[in-house]
Amino acid sequence: MSETPRPRNRRDLMAQERREAVLEAALAEFIAHGFAATRIEDVARRAEVAKGTVYLHFKDKEALFAAAIRAEMAPVAAAMAALLEDDVAGPKAALEAVLTALLQRLAETRTGDVIRLIMSETIRFPEATRFYREEIVVPMLRRVSALLQRARAAGELRTAGTADFPQLVIAPLMLVALARDFDLESVTGPTDELLQVHLGNLFN
Repeated sequence: MSETPRPRNRRDLMAQERREAVLEAALAEFIAHGFAATRIEDVARRAEVAKGTVYLHFKDKEALFAAAIRAEMAPVAAAMAALLEDDVAGPKAALEAVLTALLQRLAETRTGDVIRLIMSETIRFPEATRFYREEIVVPMLRRVSALLQRARAAGELRTAGTADFPQLVIAPLMLVALARDFDLESVTGPTDELLQVHLGNLFN
């Protein structure tokens, strides 16, 4: 019989609260200033902790960056994975559910800011964002690929070769993510209409 975990003491709880405050402050600073311009002292000031407290939890700025992105995006990735692995829904329905959820997050939550941050920093600091590609992007593309393979086997794809390029499914969302920063909304049009046209291009 497994032993019931002992409750954490007040000191542990306070340390966890400080860590979460640092992550929240770090993400805000990274979004506002980018990876290079963000300073640990500014993160500490925003989190209302000592600079040493930041280093107590994270060895350097790159580790802090990775942890802040994970804290924001890991729950999103888990939710998307659950939709993609829905054995009841068909490939088109599953992809529509995922793309709808992602579009909503891009438009209405901080997720869009994080995606834009990752896209810009990947160009300048590819090593700093490697974890995101390995932990978030690649697993998601594999799940999308599995759905597309099912759709191809069932003759549901408009172009069979689409199954070999899962990135084509996600690409329009990246345009939506960039739309706000580059004033492209007049070009991209309403996202719900964009999604339906995109699905129509993918599936029979």
